[in-house]
Amino acid sequence: MALGLTGGGEGGGFFKYDAKDGQMKLNGEALDKSMQWVMDFENAEVGWISFAPLFDASHLVKAGNPWGANPQPKVKNANGTEERSPYAIGFKIMCYSKGIDGVKEFMSNTKKTKDGVEPLSEKYDEGLKDNPGKLPVVQLEDTIAIKETAGGTNYQPVFKIVKWVDRPAALGGTLKEAAAPAPKPAPAPAAKDEPEF
Repeated sequence: MALGLTGGGEGGGFFKYDAKDGQMKLNGEALDKSMQWVMDFENAEVGWISFAPLFDASHLVKAGNPWGANPQPKVKNANGTEERSPYAIGFKIMCYSKGIDGVKEFMSNTKKTKDGVEPLSEKYDEGLKDNPGKLPVVQLEDTIAIKETAGGTNYQPVFKIVKWVDRPAALGGTLKEAAAPAPKPAPAPAAKDEPEF
């Protein structure tokens, strides 16, 4: 049986924070600063990620679980000297917004991005007490310029929780929604200046 793997090659789009210029991006294109998205912290994954020389996110576990040892602590370069590991601790969080074309993975193992997401995760944990079963709508609020010792400037993100919403159907909905007898009719499209969430 043929697997049908030829052609296409289109992925779901790459949603990321770029510390070099302090912007959220989709497929390398900067997103408007007013962009908001739902983050599924409930199903966040953490662990060892390598983006280069080869991408490998197979060492992730649900947040709160131990991630184990680095799968490749050190590598040897062509002249036999040791280099740092291609793996670093990172995260993967599923996100949703029409502005990012639906559901996307937000994934990183870079220090600046992690330093911005960690306080956001703490805000999530604290806000969950008053918003059980809901997910946060998030926005990039600001950036902090960080002068690097090797020269140049990178930007640490400052994210804010704009509000809390029920889990969108695109992120699996809730068990109650999944068990509903019939789907509700789709709402009319929102006006351009009307918020999505």
